[in-house]
Amino acid sequence: MKDGRMISWRLAAFTICIVTAVMLQTVAASNDADVEETNLPQKESENTSDLLFAEEGEESPGPIFKRTFYHGRTYTANSAECKSFQSFVRQSYDLSVEALTIYSSRNPAAKVTCSEPKKIHNLLKNALTNKRTYYKVVCSGRVFATGPCGSGPEICADCIRPCACNSGISIRPCMGGNPNWGGLSQTCQHPPSQSLYMTTLKKTTTTTTITTTIIIQPKMHTWMLPEKSTWKITTLKGKTVCNGGHYAQWYMSYKVNCKLAYKREYRIQCRNTPVGGWAGGYLTVGKKHLCHKYTFDRGPVYTQTFTAE
Repeated sequence: MKDGRMISWRLAAFTICIVTAVMLQTVAASNDADVEETNLPQKESENTSDLLFAEEGEESPGPIFKRTFYHGRTYTANSAECKSFQSFVRQSYDLSVEALTIYSSRNPAAKVTCSEPKKIHNLLKNALTNKRTYYKVVCSGRVFATGPCGSGPEICADCIRPCACNSGISIRPCMGGNPNWGGLSQTCQHPPSQSLYMTTLKKTTTTTTITTTIIIQPKMHTWMLPEKSTWKITTLKGKTVCNGGHYAQWYMSYKVNCKLAYKREYRIQCRNTPVGGWAGGYLTVGKKHLCHKYTFDRGPVYTQTFTAE
């Protein structure tokens, strides 16, 4: 009887050694074995983030000044023509326009254009702030100038200077009690009726949306009795995102074919009905160990909510 017990203990010890050796060999061979999982396609909005980039676009029309001036009429600082002129200058300055064109209805083809933004900026700034001195510059090969004339500023092109007579084209709608409000060529001595124009071009900015996919990929780690272990990841509304299971080898790490959106919430259901748990197995998402508490005799299904990160 004593000998029989000794043989039984030796057999048990031998069996334990064999099982332990197999387990160690299996663990040593566990180098992220690949296994097919089911990854269901998600809507783009479920697995993407948007990056916005501002880009310079083409030039588009900016502020426009257009007023008709009449022979022998005077225009004061309170007139609609003067206020429209001041508003145009302010808006064009604030928008940092790229081009400024000035012309008269007496000869619409004789347009004078400045296409140098920095010089336009300085010209408009002087018209807004400088009430004492003139600013004159050669821009795109043409002369532009601004300065005080009468009760307000003047902008002129191809002119000798602001507040000069019969020179280029001038716009001075805030003149006061003097009817020399400017015009083309004959800018003094009661200029003939005409419409005076200033047009601008501004840079448009377009916004480009680039959709980028940010993916968190889970990994399955089996322990004991994984042959009946299954799992399913769903959205919080119950839509299946991916699932897998029935792993043949113990103590293995499996890459999972599942793409989860970063910072999105999901729910996982873990199952192993015969065992009532995963017996030490778990699914990792980032640093999270999902269903790790689903060990033995915990029931046919274990549910856990998590955020992919």
